[in-house]
Amino acid sequence: MKKKNILSAALLLSLAALTAGGCSSGKDETPQTQAQTEESHVITGYLVEDAEKYVTLGNLKGLSVAHPVYELTDGEVEYEIENIRYEYARMQQVDRASEFGDTLTLTVKAVAEGESEPVIDEEEYSYELGYEEFGQEFDAELTGKKAGDAASFTIAFTADNTYNEDWIGKTIDFDVTVTAVSESVVPEYTDDFVTTTLGYDSKEAFETALREELTARYAEQADQETMLNALNAAMDECKFDGWPDQLYDSVSEEVRSGYESFAAQFGMSNEELYENFGLTDEGIKEEVIYSVNQRLFVSAVCSREGLTLTDTEYEAYAENLAEQYQYQSVEDLTVDYGKSALVWEAYTNKAAGFIVLNADLYDAPVSAEDGMIEEDFEDGEVIEYDDGSLEDDEMSFYDADEEDYAEGFIDEEEEYWEETEF
Repeated sequence: MKKKNILSAALLLSLAALTAGGCSSGKDETPQTQAQTEESHVITGYLVEDAEKYVTLGNLKGLSVAHPVYELTDGEVEYEIENIRYEYARMQQVDRASEFGDTLTLTVKAVAEGESEPVIDEEEYSYELGYEEFGQEFDAELTGKKAGDAASFTIAFTADNTYNEDWIGKTIDFDVTVTAVSESVVPEYTDDFVTTTLGYDSKEAFETALREELTARYAEQADQETMLNALNAAMDECKFDGWPDQLYDSVSEEVRSGYESFAAQFGMSNEELYENFGLTDEGIKEEVIYSVNQRLFVSAVCSREGLTLTDTEYEAYAENLAEQYQYQSVEDLTVDYGKSALVWEAYTNKAAGFIVLNADLYDAPVSAEDGMIEEDFEDGEVIEYDDGSLEDDEMSFYDADEEDYAEGFIDEEEEYWEETEF
């Protein structure tokens, strides 16, 4: 898997948003009024002073930059419709033996060998067969059970058969009673479903609105990618020669803190994050160096072109991000990423926007379906498409063959979130 700059990839805004707010420059021909001057103040203290000592800028104008043009296909629309159907799935109790994908309601008590207090003692515990929350052997013991069935068994846990680090190396005795077996019932895609659940007059009306929404979404994604392409193209024209030690140390801390925060959001340890994303210390170091060079580049561009960031622009930028990534407030967003990182990304938008507005853009057609991924359950690898993007694929786990599950080919479910290549 290609390495991702999680923070930078998530924070770059669209070109439309940037130009709507204006590309602030000391060379702007439109003077500010006294009231505007009093309301907005330039944010200083972030750009690297004397960045030109460490970076020699190349040409910033007339660069050839690819602007992705997404072709929305029928397959992508169908994919989104399937996702929406599954969002409205409901659980329904069934009177049959449990199968892969069912949700069981359990009374479960688990006691580790040599301990008196149970590690689990729960009633009405909801357990999804196939998720392997307590390991594959546990799932296998409960597969085929009906409501009212009880089972007692012992499992020796290793790093290979549990997600719970506290259980590794322990033998645990389970006493389990199945109180209910439920299956997920997905609504059919009918006019009635569209009318009563989604609020549209017909499937045709819904699909028209969905296509408009997807088209707008991909247009915004294309603008984001254009800015990234422009930034990288301009940086390729530069020569870098060292960096201030303080800058390197601060960026290193931000990058590592960003990964720690990202891991915490998904309940993962740093070790699990590194393993799941193929991260290494050497890879992190390369990312830090890239980010250091980027800040030197942005500082030099803003200095040479007179680009500034006002507090009003920053506030609008941060509010946009908080809304886009479903934070309750700018304060919550700042807690996760830190104001320094957010200000830097806002300045990066300034530099990237300047380059785009002065670039020779050319269209690069790409199918929207290239943003989809599949999971190869036999080797656990992720298929990444040409544009480097990933999308959440909740269906992939349940698309696995039940026979594969029974034979033990599926070791774990992995969840993937949408992220953009940087």
